[in-house]
Amino acid sequence: MRRPYRFRALEDSQIKIMDSSGTTVKVFKLAANTYKDIALKSFKVYHVTSTGNIEIQSYYGVRTRYIPSITGSYIGTTFYTTSNNVWNPLISHGFMLIGQGEDAKVTIYDVEYKKKIFETKVPAKGKVLITPKAVRMRLLPYPEILIKSDKPIMVCHVHHGAEPGTSSHIGGGDYGTGVVYLPIKANQPTMVYVPVNCTSESYIFAYKDTNVIIDGLQIRLEADHYLPIQQGLHEITSDADVLIQITHWPNIPAFQGLYDFSSIIPAVQMAGVKKNVKAIPLVRGESSYTLYGGIAAAIVALVAIAFFLRSRRARS
Repeated sequence: MRRPYRFRALEDSQIKIMDSSGTTVKVFKLAANTYKDIALKSFKVYHVTSTGNIEIQSYYGVRTRYIPSITGSYIGTTFYTTSNNVWNPLISHGFMLIGQGEDAKVTIYDVEYKKKIFETKVPAKGKVLITPKAVRMRLLPYPEILIKSDKPIMVCHVHHGAEPGTSSHIGGGDYGTGVVYLPIKANQPTMVYVPVNCTSESYIFAYKDTNVIIDGLQIRLEADHYLPIQQGLHEITSDADVLIQITHWPNIPAFQGLYDFSSIIPAVQMAGVKKNVKAIPLVRGESSYTLYGGIAAAIVALVAIAFFLRSRRARS
């Protein structure tokens, strides 16, 4: 049975989940760099508090999604996410590592076994598609991995779409792969990947008058307007925070529904939110890294897409 909500501890934490009536649903502890999968009801609102910093991932499947780093930004050096034991070689899907301003060396670990499983280099302003296999004696679904880079990168779990009839649990799916949102911070050149080899409708949204530069071309985008963007890898810079929406599905057949029925739409201003907290290294001997972002308690709307919550120390 799938348990679609993964609670992931970045430091030792005691976590409490309450429903909208204030009734306690569950209380549990997690050590740093451990996780717990919990089944919660869809279309409900839950109030989550934690004594330490945590993440909540509320989507598992094969769809495309950008993965926030532990800094709260989509550009960072440390990322936790679910992964696969088996990758369908006939489907173009996997983790797209997107280089930003500098060449980066990336190492991937199996979180449960604390074992290095993959290394690669990502060129500045380039991309590398990888399919790392976690360490497992049994084919348990959705192992946990840690992606660490020595330079800032962006991580996207990308699914380019598949023809009908492909098995969805190993990377296929009868329909399109959903709706993706990505906040972009003002005055921060960002490399963004829009999936290719599929049908795509992708847009940049501005909440105020904004100058946007796409691959060297400057465009004036008025408040509450949008700008279509083409498929492929683009360098995007803007003088105000913007929000990108990517909606895509397989080329064949062209007219079909989406694989998922809902997404969390982040606020445009999320792009620049950061706070300093120390996180605990997964492997001994590695230096600690700084975690940004945190709230004492958050209300989490449970819908089918990756969503991350970070909690600061809860006050009694």
